[in-house]
Amino acid sequence: MVASAGLAWNQQSIVLQVSGIDLDRLFDELDAPVLRLSSQDIPTPYNGALENLTIVQPQQIVEAVQKMVALKV
Repeated sequence: MVASAGLAWNQQSIVLQVSGIDLDRLFDELDAPVLRLSSQDIPTPYNGALENLTIVQPQQIVEAVQKMVALKV
């Protein structure tokens, strides 16, 4: 299982590149799809409260990984 998280937009992030490399090299070994978490594809607001709504938060990462682990049978 591979999970990658980053603060950049999904189309422009290092997470996209890393997950692509992982998928290319480990496709036959993976038990679940590669998981990518990133900021929403919108401009990041200056207001801190709004910014937290647009960028990936630690709790979102934990929940996504727990769902991924639950997929493994």
